[in-house]
Amino acid sequence: MSISQSGAPAFPFKWYYRPDIVRYQDPVPVVQIAEPIEPVPFEAIPGILQEITDRHWSVVRQLLIEAKLKAEAQLRSDEVIANPQLCATYVGWVNYADYILGNMEGLRAGMLIQSHD
Repeated sequence: MSISQSGAPAFPFKWYYRPDIVRYQDPVPVVQIAEPIEPVPFEAIPGILQEITDRHWSVVRQLLIEAKLKAEAQLRSDEVIANPQLCATYVGWVNYADYILGNMEGLRAGMLIQSHD
């Protein structure tokens, strides 16, 4: 795709875009933490997870399930299976997503109340 007038030679967009002209005084941070966050005691985690509404929990659960399914789909690819590093990465992704999903479900249901060492 080019930006030119009819009949003029076509020049790609990169000739018109000049990032050196745009100057920012200060970079804008993406995230700003207003105050320090105190860690939550381990014993309070099940109660906090139970306070999440079912609708919001469904979204978190769905994201974890999709992450697991995406990694499982990658493991069906011959290119991924042939590469040991990629294979190990996706197997780890599946296991970690499953671990997080199972533990959060267990904590939310009150079934996994463990002592934190």
